Amino acid sequence: MRLSLLFVLIICITPISPLSLPPPPPSTRRNFLKASSVIPLLLPMGAAQALDLLDPKTSQLYVPQKAMTTTGTGSLKTRGIPLNSVPRESRGENRKSTVDRNSNAFKIYTPRFVCYLSRFLLTYDDPSRLWWFENPPPPSSPLDSDSKFSEFSESVSVGLCDYFLGPYGSYSSVDVAIAGLNAKQQVASSISSKDLKGIKQGVLNLLSLLQARYRSSEQKRHLAILFSFIEDERVQPTTEITSLLGEADNGFVKQLNLYPFVDLCYPDNSKLPSFEIGPPPALGNDYKQAKCVAEWEQVPLSKEKKLKKFTITEPGNGYTSAVPTSVYVLDPDGKRRVVGSAIISAQNIARNNNNELTYPLPFEDIKRNKLRLLPNGVRPYFKVEDNKTSGGKYVVPLLPEAGKFAPRTKFEKKNYRAVDELFGAVGKTPVSLPALKLGSREYSRLALSGAAATVFCRTLLNPLELAKTKIQLKDQAMMEEVERTRGEKKGGEEGMPSTGEILSAMIEKDGPASLAQSLDITFLASCVFGSFGFGATELFRRIIVNFNLNNGGGTDYVALLTAAAFACIFTSVVAAPFEFLRVRSMSLNERQSVTQVFQTSITQFTSNLKTPPTFIDKYKVRS
Repeated sequence: MRLSLLFVLIICITPISPLSLPPPPPSTRRNFLKASSVIPLLLPMGAAQALDLLDPKTSQLYVPQKAMTTTGTGSLKTRGIPLNSVPRESRGENRKSTVDRNSNAFKIYTPRFVCYLSRFLLTYDDPSRLWWFENPPPPSSPLDSDSKFSEFSESVSVGLCDYFLGPYGSYSSVDVAIAGLNAKQQVASSISSKDLKGIKQGVLNLLSLLQARYRSSEQKRHLAILFSFIEDERVQPTTEITSLLGEADNGFVKQLNLYPFVDLCYPDNSKLPSFEIGPPPALGNDYKQAKCVAEWEQVPLSKEKKLKKFTITEPGNGYTSAVPTSVYVLDPDGKRRVVGSAIISAQNIARNNNNELTYPLPFEDIKRNKLRLLPNGVRPYFKVEDNKTSGGKYVVPLLPEAGKFAPRTKFEKKNYRAVDELFGAVGKTPVSLPALKLGSREYSRLALSGAAATVFCRTLLNPLELAKTKIQLKDQAMMEEVERTRGEKKGGEEGMPSTGEILSAMIEKDGPASLAQSLDITFLASCVFGSFGFGATELFRRIIVNFNLNNGGGTDYVALLTAAAFACIFTSVVAAPFEFLRVRSMSLNERQSVTQVFQTSITQFTSNLKTPPTFIDKYKVRS
């Protein structure tokens, strides 16, 4: 049943009765929360943690926490490169969910939570918003817009499962993030009491990160709504939601009301009590606790005094009307008891940061526009749970029933993993990242990296290459040096010399510098081989992958191995002249520069052209 928007707004802005909603259970973590709410900004970053790193198993990018908490750039750094859409026809028909349906993900982060977080990011996160507008779906097809949103929400769901489903979900360090990913039982079919502590810590990690990046009153209110969609009261961060509402509303104490039948009469000769207003839920030095003083009057025909009225000396700030604020009396005997409640005057923001009217807003517009959030006048309230040890949880009033989020129609079952009636759907596949286009800049990077890697490896292996060449050619000078060395040793071995003997003979004959023979030509050959090899491998791989996609077959591993084989043949042909000079340089008894080796080779080649082959002399016709 759909209720009128006017009724929704009346309920949302009506003050909550102090007697109908008891406050959340007292928190024993207030001091911890004061520190943990700014943990993402205060954690020291070592030199190793200040760099972007890649997990070798998943090739996922991990970034420093400082970059993660920078407004407007965090998600871009997390993804590594901006998101781009891939044509639907190139994705294939076999759409498989990337998240286990039976995992803890949807037990903690429900589809409603995932979809609302996706809308929140598309509204306030600059890279996400830019991606949405740079890849618009056809305006005539609303289904394409829904599918696009479902892919984005699935990407959000994958991120939540990877980083914020356990105690190691914070970005405090790369090692901690990897430990969270590799944790055994990170995803399980059911939630045990043993896992609850770690799961709640993952939720707090996510909340701390979002709080550090999104700090306006409007954003804090939507974060409070977002985390109210965590339905498990054992995991829902009720204290933190109350704090968010206090920071968002930033209300002050307007009036104090006493509960009925409260006895506040004291003898004339006794010390009068003092009164205290509960602290604001908002955290930080900018929020002040309200203060009051009491005025007493004499009870007629009695030797007692009773409370006449309160005077608010400090209205304070950082209060919210979502939960009651209690008034306490401090009796002379040291007892502290609740005697009343405070009426809070909170801000009523009807426009967002873009000066767009958000209040009122019909639900049909929210369903249709994926960048719409709930009106700023809507706020969660604390609901007491009967027969629950936790005491209660926050809920958002008058929203459509969440249900089981199961796809109903044939189209939904094919494309969506879960559907929320109000906020959208979670797709079966996340947003795909297409490979970067290979232009001159990318090829230059591949060439430089390939050349550097090949030069490094071949330079280290150059002495072994020298020894191998000397042994294969049975170099006379080296053989004699080895025989002389063996003769000086009693019982020396006979036969072909070993690699170590050849290296020792080279050092004894010409010194350690002899190991650098042909190093210059090795450098040139390595540059040619490496610079062509890396780029050719990637080029051939993409050609094979595109061919296989069009024909419905092939795998990345086969494509990579095939591309590497073709690239090796191509680069071997290109680098053959340089390899010829390198081997020839290694075969010489003395070191020569690359130019000398080249000139000698050309001279020998030219002379060979002038000399007729021996078989011509054999069959030469005699006159």
